[in-house]
Amino acid sequence: MATYNIKIMFKNLLLASLLLTIAVSDTYYITPTIPPNAYQNQYYTIRFRVRGLDNPVFSFVGLPKTISATNDGLLSGTPTEAGSYQITINYSSGSVSGSGQFILKVSQDYSLTNEVLTVSQTSLGLVIEYPSGLVLRAGQSWSISLSASNGRAPYVWQFNGLPSGLIGDSRSGRISGSVANSGYYNFNVECADSTGSSAVAYYTINVQPQANIQSNI
Repeated sequence: MATYNIKIMFKNLLLASLLLTIAVSDTYYITPTIPPNAYQNQYYTIRFRVRGLDNPVFSFVGLPKTISATNDGLLSGTPTEAGSYQITINYSSGSVSGSGQFILKVSQDYSLTNEVLTVSQTSLGLVIEYPSGLVLRAGQSWSISLSASNGRAPYVWQFNGLPSGLIGDSRSGRISGSVANSGYYNFNVECADSTGSSAVAYYTINVQPQANIQSNI
């Protein structure tokens, strides 16, 4: 809330005086909005902050057993168990409080991240190339194009197990749409070329919860 004293003057004479109170809305949100992946038996650390607040106090729910947290938003430790963890972050500063959620993925092996593609390659060498950008927000419009090499165009694409809301184009290899619910979604894609060669690739899409916005009026 902000209050202003407004005076109306005419030739140094005070004609009127009034107090004007304006409600100012402050918007706060947690950063980073999408944290990086962690890796089994690899040291991990990240600090969370709240945009718009200088020194909020944090608490965390759902952390892996070997990841510890401080009340200033620092997570650190070495995860020993692979898996996906839905973490709740609570913060407060004076009369302001809020919360948010994110998914922390602990990969089983340092080399097996969502930036590595598992390919079943035929003897003729057709390979489905790995695309970047498999991390998105729930409800976010998203589009990505797959491509293949070592084959003969045109290619035909088949998509199996796409999450609800995503559609694959069999001619272009493009996947587009939006996913309503957060989580990790596994699917596979088969590509065949004009000679009959084919390859299969397996993917995981990381869908983070929608950004939580806390307003204090």
